[in-house]
Amino acid sequence: MRTLAFAAIAFIAALLPFESHAAANPTPDYWKCVNRVSGSWTFGRAPYACDANSFGDDKFITTNMKALVFNDKSEVNGERARYMSDMYPAMRDIALYYLNSRKPSASAEEKNAWLRAMLALAHQESYWSHYRSATDGRLKMMRGDSGHGHGIMQVDDRWHFVAVKAGKGWNLVENMLYGMEEFYGNWQRAASASCVRYATDWRSRSRAAYSAYNGGAGKICRWTNPKDAWARNDQGYAEKYDGLAWNAYVQNHSAPARIDASCLIEGGEVCPPGGATQQWVGKLMVLPGGVACALDNSKTMHCMAERRDAACLGNYASFDENAVVSVALNAVDKLKRVDHDRHACAASYSPPVNRVGNYVKAGKDIYIRATPAGSIVTVLSTGAKVQVLDFEVRGKSSQDRYYRVTYNGKTGYFYAGDKADYSSWAASIAAPAGSHLIPITGDRISIQAPSGINLRATPGGNLLTRVPRLTVLTIAGWETRNGSNDVYYRVSYGGHTGYIYAGQLLPNSTQKDWVIQK
Repeated sequence: MRTLAFAAIAFIAALLPFESHAAANPTPDYWKCVNRVSGSWTFGRAPYACDANSFGDDKFITTNMKALVFNDKSEVNGERARYMSDMYPAMRDIALYYLNSRKPSASAEEKNAWLRAMLALAHQESYWSHYRSATDGRLKMMRGDSGHGHGIMQVDDRWHFVAVKAGKGWNLVENMLYGMEEFYGNWQRAASASCVRYATDWRSRSRAAYSAYNGGAGKICRWTNPKDAWARNDQGYAEKYDGLAWNAYVQNHSAPARIDASCLIEGGEVCPPGGATQQWVGKLMVLPGGVACALDNSKTMHCMAERRDAACLGNYASFDENAVVSVALNAVDKLKRVDHDRHACAASYSPPVNRVGNYVKAGKDIYIRATPAGSIVTVLSTGAKVQVLDFEVRGKSSQDRYYRVTYNGKTGYFYAGDKADYSSWAASIAAPAGSHLIPITGDRISIQAPSGINLRATPGGNLLTRVPRLTVLTIAGWETRNGSNDVYYRVSYGGHTGYIYAGQLLPNSTQKDWVIQK
């Protein structure tokens, strides 16, 4: 969750102060409850429900929160599973956004405890019920306690009349925020309450906060008294907290919400699910220059410098490789972006792809082609041992591998199997003795660059010293970087150990301009 923006601070502040519990408003039962329908004491359909447009515009709901509407016209069990799967991530995002705004220093443990407390509270109050599309074709909002309780947190129109009249019962996000604001004050006080052993006793702290939320500030330890007139409420909350009944429906706790929670929390009125990025979710984004990107669940954009490495994005985001969309740079300049190196990605596949410089042995006769799917150049014979000069992986699920090699003076790509059968096509082997197209660990090299080569602490990093031309060094390790397969060797010279640049392999090798094997 991002840091709370100014608009959100102002918005949540507008919820305060809460109306006093000292004087109730004489609100009649089922006030402004039009076309009331019943329901069942099950998730999403708690009775009763009345026309939502008595308090706000239905279009606001259908534009911004359509996925959070329980459809009474659908088969009930399937619809409940769908509804719960959509409600969980929405409630998660709202609850954690709120806590991050109120307490940026909250630990991960406290965030998890807070979320559980909120999910149990919504279960206790309304069975996670709020919006419902009824069989009469009208959009409804849940009304409990003879119509006085509004929505998922059951904001009571007798004790919170001004807030309900202002729409804080009708708008699901504001309803949750309003309830959380009251619960949070009790949550903080519960940390030092006499009935809570220590601040991180999350179960006791949650129960104490609920007792005060339900019965008033003076009832924070009510839950410890089984003879209290309202003990059944405390026991009911404990059962919800312990039972985690929602998990029977929620399969993916990290699924993205189908609402733009931050936009709605910050008071936005037009916040379509996914915001401006929704059109790119689940698709392969191609930026100018052929950069390939995909969005993860948090709307972080993961990118590879070349589209040929798009399959690697499957390690970071879910998308359809066949759903390709071109995106302008200025359309994504505000998104968080993470650029991944293709060579690091090769190692992240399971099983890993052979890196540039490794050797493989052909398990059968295989065509070598000019490009992975291009014209035939020659045939790689069974048992041939060749050094990998480049690689491509196609298909994020199948991970079809292609290696660029030179064989009998011909250079091209051969198919090396997928992630399941790769070993029968091209098995990894130790490098044979002798000279190598790309010098590797243990080989001795001579510096060829006329002015020598800089020795750096890391590839492209801080300068340590300069290695003169014709100096002979022993390779202790190697790395390749970027789409041009830039080669860096780990060597020692003049009391320093670091990396020298040794040319690139693509589109044509320049290695001999920098080093040669001795």
